Amino acid sequence: MLRAGQQEAFSPPLAAAVGFCALLTICFVGVLYVASRDVPGELDRNDPRVIRRRLIAASVVSVLSILVTHAGLWATSKDTTAALLPSPSRLQVELTASLSALVLVGILFLGPLTVEYAAGELRPTRIFARLKSSIPQVTTWRNYIVGPATEEIVFRACMVPVLHAAGASKTAIVFGAPLFFGIAHAHHGYELFHRLGATRDILTKVIASCAFQFAYTTLFGWYATLLLMRTGSILAPIVSHMFCNFMGVPAFDEIDDYPRYSKLIKAAYISGLVLFAALLFPLTDPALFRASHYWSPPI
Repeated sequence: MLRAGQQEAFSPPLAAAVGFCALLTICFVGVLYVASRDVPGELDRNDPRVIRRRLIAASVVSVLSILVTHAGLWATSKDTTAALLPSPSRLQVELTASLSALVLVGILFLGPLTVEYAAGELRPTRIFARLKSSIPQVTTWRNYIVGPATEEIVFRACMVPVLHAAGASKTAIVFGAPLFFGIAHAHHGYELFHRLGATRDILTKVIASCAFQFAYTTLFGWYATLLLMRTGSILAPIVSHMFCNFMGVPAFDEIDDYPRYSKLIKAAYISGLVLFAALLFPLTDPALFRASHYWSPPI
């Protein structure tokens, strides 16, 4: 039963919802190439000119995606729109969810953080120096701010409500929606293939690289989607994405670089995985976030 003043949201067929998610993926990736097509020289994703154009393009697509999703769902209740546009009334919930998300990913990356400690990178002076040198760089804004925000808006905040409205199960959304996120990163392989020479040997390496990136981004997508659905917060996946991008893919081979701390680092990797698995559901309990429209039925 709907609350007083609420209207029933439009429920699209599941096939249409999946098609809409595919369209969002195509638009998000396609606009990156449209935006940088007339940059002189060979396409390089790290060229500052390419990055600036792509940041603007991704931001525009994100805003349009929100508007189109809102219009399509005819969303009117605060629960239905919470994942799309965080409201001031849910500020405390958003902050609490973001803190829980950061605690979880911090625990998950306990091993890499211990490596950083062993390397002396966690000293306050070192952290400040790194921030000071990286903030002016356009790659920093792409990797740690605009990139995570726009990707979470499109691949989580827009796709999850549509799939939910179409009647997809929680399991299907958590494990299925991130496949679009993983596929969207395959275009890096296209750029890498042509940049390295477009040979058969390069193709084999690029395929292996794409397979790994697809698995890694899809795995993160499972976590980010679960976060959004259980907390109702889009900020939680965004800050998690920022943190994971900052940490990068764990480099297990670095353990041997610090023999003095090798046992501690190995213990941190194992305990981080165990604690993350143990705390994932308690720290994302919908009851902590005034219940979530996507996980618990509205009261």
